[in-house]
Amino acid sequence: MDKLIAKLIEAIEKNPQGIETNSICDVLRKTPQQLGDAFEEALEEDLIVGFAGRWLTIENWDALVQAITDVMRGFHDAKPAQVFFETRAIFENAGLVWSPKQIDRATKRLVEDGVIYGSPEGIRLATAKLSLTPRQRDFVQRIKTELESSGFSTPNPHRLSQRLQAPIQAVEEIVKLGGFSGELVVLDDGVMYSFEQTLTIQSALHNFAKDKPFSAGQARDWLEVSRRHIIPLLEYYDQVGICQRNGDLRTIQSAESAPHQE
Repeated sequence: MDKLIAKLIEAIEKNPQGIETNSICDVLRKTPQQLGDAFEEALEEDLIVGFAGRWLTIENWDALVQAITDVMRGFHDAKPAQVFFETRAIFENAGLVWSPKQIDRATKRLVEDGVIYGSPEGIRLATAKLSLTPRQRDFVQRIKTELESSGFSTPNPHRLSQRLQAPIQAVEEIVKLGGFSGELVVLDDGVMYSFEQTLTIQSALHNFAKDKPFSAGQARDWLEVSRRHIIPLLEYYDQVGICQRNGDLRTIQSAESAPHQE
């Protein structure tokens, strides 16, 4: 490793909550221009991360992610029916007094890494299950009934709105809450299933494939669904580890051996 890069990493590592560019320059007695190549190489080698001029080593960032996760879990435990929590409050409770831009950049990274969900209302832990009110649970159950009665080609929110004679905004909101509660699996392009349906579909695919690799086109034909349905569904199975993908082909676990909803 280049000596300047090593010194850069050392200076950053000594600051578990991150250090800003100007402070690094002061420590190393270098200008930002003189350190430009060292920063770039360290970033390319995944040795550091930067958020609007605040720098951390990967190890220190991982520790902060754990601290943020622990704080959010405490917030969710204290208020299980609250959907989102104020982002700055989470960071401050994790001991991070960062600028708004730094928090925004770090939040974006956490969303991209699948640690949290973000919205204009705040953030929530991706693994946290929302506690629904009785009224919300009843509405989610109506949604599940419509989905499960539709086979594998489930309706989108607009069609659900028509069937349930409910405003589209109300349907979209309860679908989101149903996803956070674990009752619904909400995928891209308006595709959704009840959690139980995903297990049924998983078993069907496993029975068709018989432990052999299959393509998305084969899965679409076996299930008699559209490409709009099958691609988000298979990507969901990839994400949760039910499918193992190799190029354009996948193998799928049986529902009995795959992870189940907690």
